[in-house]
Amino acid sequence: MGTNTLAARHYLASPDMPAASLVAASLAWRHEPPPHGDAATLLSRELVPLYLHYLDDHIVRLRAVGHHRLAERFRRWRTRLLS
Repeated sequence: MGTNTLAARHYLASPDMPAASLVAASLAWRHEPPPHGDAATLLSRELVPLYLHYLDDHIVRLRAVGHHRLAERFRRWRTRLLS
């Protein structure tokens, strides 16, 4: 089992994670392509919340270790994503 699969399963084991259906579907898509339109629907609905979760987590972690400039870049990325 690859690192990405383990990371996805770890992510799904946490309650109330954003974009859980997208992450779960991505695991299934490794074995069988999604039905026509399913991937586009999930991506359009859940990709931005997944990125926001990623960015928020990293902003906090970067600030905690004193990487304020990089945290600020992530914050600007987050702002652009929402605009």
